Amino acid sequence: MSVEKVILDRMKAFIELNSLINGRIYNGVAPDKCAYPLVMFQGIGETRSQTMGGESGLIRARYQFDVYTRDQVERITVSTALKKAFRNWSDETTIPKIEACYIESASDGFEKNEELYRKRIDIEVNYLESL
Repeated sequence: MSVEKVILDRMKAFIELNSLINGRIYNGVAPDKCAYPLVMFQGIGETRSQTMGGESGLIRARYQFDVYTRDQVERITVSTALKKAFRNWSDETTIPKIEACYIESASDGFEKNEELYRKRIDIEVNYLESL
């Protein structure tokens, strides 16, 4: 299983978040003319830890999550639920094993042409890859 699938499964299983977005979670780009609110996510970088013997299997990956909504209150509600889903999250039962997650940064925006409110949240996901 890929780490992206583990991240997707986490969002789907986190009731507080999924009840707000009704399963509208997209890895990459959302389809045209979709309903809102929604969450899109994508990997934006990773660092592989090394030891004297080679790769350790620990990967520090950074993911960008974008929350899109039709109003500001909804943007706050959905982005707060998303942060709760990943704040200090770890899971030893997944493959790959999630060691730790950290909220790195967040910023607000407005897509004037689409009249959408946006919250960008960068999250570091540390996971152990099978070697």
